[in-house]
Amino acid sequence: MEPTLAAPENGMNPDSEPVGPPYGSRMLPHVVDELARLDPSRVYATIPLSSDISQGFRDVTMLEVAHGVNHFASWLENSFGRSSSFETLCYIGVSDLRYAIVFLGAVKCGYKVSRGIAC
Repeated sequence: MEPTLAAPENGMNPDSEPVGPPYGSRMLPHVVDELARLDPSRVYATIPLSSDISQGFRDVTMLEVAHGVNHFASWLENSFGRSSSFETLCYIGVSDLRYAIVFLGAVKCGYKVSRGIAC
């Protein structure tokens, strides 16, 4: 009886094409775009409607995040251009959904993001 070989950890079958998405080799903004395309109503985050949590919460979908990221990336590119040398943007603000959108949009345009005191 021949031993069976387990699938390699990288998701590749040595005798065929890659199995599934290329995990570990995609940029996060591309993953967000893909999830927004494949499952637009997928919940990315649930946020309170106000500082009074008794007023309830609202789901933010992958499609809404992708739109926010693309809007910010477009503004960034139109305002400052794309970075060819992985320049740093400074984010000074609260660590909420806006930071995720700024981070992902910046990466789409070739920038990295630093927060707060490190700026």
